Amino acid sequence: MNKLTTAQIFSIILVILGVLVASTGQLNDLLGPQATKYIVSLAGLLMSILSGISAIVTGASQQVKDVVAMAKDPTSPVQGIITTNSPEGVALAKSIPGPIVTAGGASALELAKS
Repeated sequence: MNKLTTAQIFSIILVILGVLVASTGQLNDLLGPQATKYIVSLAGLLMSILSGISAIVTGASQQVKDVVAMAKDPTSPVQGIITTNSPEGVALAKSIPGPIVTAGGASALELAKS
């Protein structure tokens, strides 16, 4: 089984909390009004907190880290990434095993076709 990413874990938790908030009527029937009030209030609070954290951990820098991790995994279908022609981009490209191909060149086109 594939590992879940941080973004997927946060999404799963947010879905569960969203279902708890949306199922107030059913919780009221099952647990009573007092318990439902606490559960729905706590779920709403946690949703707000986790949504903010999720926005941070699913940002562009985290996505780059996730792609680099995939490219370094020999079992992953991701075999390389495209970087900018900057010192940071070149260092990132060199950190991944496999050939380094210039974007837009004939080698990149052949690689994309395969």
